[in-house]
Amino acid sequence: AILTVVLSVLFSTRTKFDLSTFIHHINTFLFIKQFDDKFVTGFFGEYDANTRKLKYIYCGHEPAYLITDDTIQHLFSNNLPLGIIDENYETKEISIPKGASLFLYTDGILEYAKDNEIKSYLKENISLSPKDNALNLYKKLVTDKDNQKDDFTCIIMKF
Repeated sequence: AILTVVLSVLFSTRTKFDLSTFIHHINTFLFIKQFDDKFVTGFFGEYDANTRKLKYIYCGHEPAYLITDDTIQHLFSNNLPLGIIDENYETKEISIPKGASLFLYTDGILEYAKDNEIKSYLKENISLSPKDNALNLYKKLVTDKDNQKDDFTCIIMKF
């Protein structure tokens, strides 16, 4: 929770920034502070609607899925989580086709279904709105809300 507040403050102090430089500053800050040997995983991105390009930095989080009518592609790299070592984080860039969806999620979702099951569901329901897709996925996977195993956090963006 403390690291979430720290990241929130760091993000709120910026209005415009270079993604790579910003992630480097966050990592350096977390590495120097050594919050009881805690670290942060994340997927950080910057989308340019004019060029339809997504520039992203993956930091040891669950891989994002880019879902199109034909494919589901994992977006990740070999970067470590933030705050572990002083590292130069690799920035990647990908073209986003019209109508594609981006699915970001926490590891809690993997407590309810395997990776292939989630991908299959998302592929079958690509035509749904992001809100309906997330709500239906929750209803499908979390069948006993009173004994929920872990968090169920996801973001679905449609381009």
